[in-house]
Amino acid sequence: MPIDNDEWDSGEIHPLEERIMSFLNNKVEKHLSFNLLDIMNGLGYRATSDPLSIKRNLEVRKTLESLVKEMKIEKKAIKEIMGEETYYRSL
Repeated sequence: MPIDNDEWDSGEIHPLEERIMSFLNNKVEKHLSFNLLDIMNGLGYRATSDPLSIKRNLEVRKTLESLVKEMKIEKKAIKEIMGEETYYRSL
């Protein structure tokens, strides 16, 4: 998982909520929204069937839902060819 210069300098990783907000806030001016896989990739996580990857997926999903409840981000189900996909964006 990549880390930013602040994390490098301090020797500590920011909390997941802070990393997600930073990722989404950097995309606000472009009015972009992301699905779970996009966000995981943006945080440097690889989505695989590995148990650690599955655990991270659940952590990211749980954190996204918490941010939605706190009204820091919004989510919307978007219809696609193969069904619906949930997208998230910063407010």
